[in-house]
Amino acid sequence: MLMDTSEDVLDAELIDALSGLSDTELGAHLSSLLDGLAHADHAARLSASTQEALEVLLTTRLSQCSPSPTNPLFAALLATLEPADTIAAARRSRTLFGWRAIVSSLPPTHIGALVASLNRLRREPTEAERTMRLPDIAYGPLLFLHRFQSERAWSPEHRYDWSAVRSLQLVPDDEPDVIAPLIADTLLWTRYPQWPVAEFCQKELLRFPHLASATVRGVLGVLPGAVDDVEWVDRMLAWFVREFPKDMVLGARVEMERIVQQPTDMELDVGLDAKVLRYLVEMDGWEDKAKRKRKNRP
Repeated sequence: MLMDTSEDVLDAELIDALSGLSDTELGAHLSSLLDGLAHADHAARLSASTQEALEVLLTTRLSQCSPSPTNPLFAALLATLEPADTIAAARRSRTLFGWRAIVSSLPPTHIGALVASLNRLRREPTEAERTMRLPDIAYGPLLFLHRFQSERAWSPEHRYDWSAVRSLQLVPDDEPDVIAPLIADTLLWTRYPQWPVAEFCQKELLRFPHLASATVRGVLGVLPGAVDDVEWVDRMLAWFVREFPKDMVLGARVEMERIVQQPTDMELDVGLDAKVLRYLVEMDGWEDKAKRKRKNRP
């Protein structure tokens, strides 16, 4: 039995129910679901976890379906880009704000299948679409696809650069050569945890720990005082020790010992020397444990 998603409050139970729908059934509700993600009055009734679950569900199902008009779910996505008159454009403006969050996470092949419709909206909008500023929504996916086809991946250029984050996510784990030139710039976007892209950049760096750890060591190994953002170094070290493989953290011992033995005035001001000393004591414990384990082997 299909549900009236325009009236129901989207909750965890509804997410479970939506998960069991076929492509045809989910396609019939796609516009309403996207509208629910974007409409302020409706979205206010969604918990943050439910909104996220709905985005993940739609992104996953759309990514898994064939990017063809013959697939009812993908056809429903294409239908949201059909020319709209005045009444339809008003509704479409809400739908496409929800749509934008989903489409930016689709595989490039799926975005590519939307190009003709996106170009129509961008270059030949109806008067109603132009009034509602809908052509602006097409720009992001088109720019991403064009850049992805020419560059494969790039580091963020501003704190809301989700296209760059998506391009990094699409680099396979077994292609470190693609990501290697981008590691240093991507690390810089982790400087402030309040930047929206910071957490995502950290996740992508952790997929290539050998490359990222070498860059972290490079930051720590510059001439004392050359890095003026000591608070960033403080946060970076905490992340490094907590998240990276132990052997890579141990490999940075020389750089960390310098902070303890020859701290700069700025490092002393934030107590970085004391924190690093605690890290070194913890690292000594790792090494002692490894030695005992080797000693006890038969």
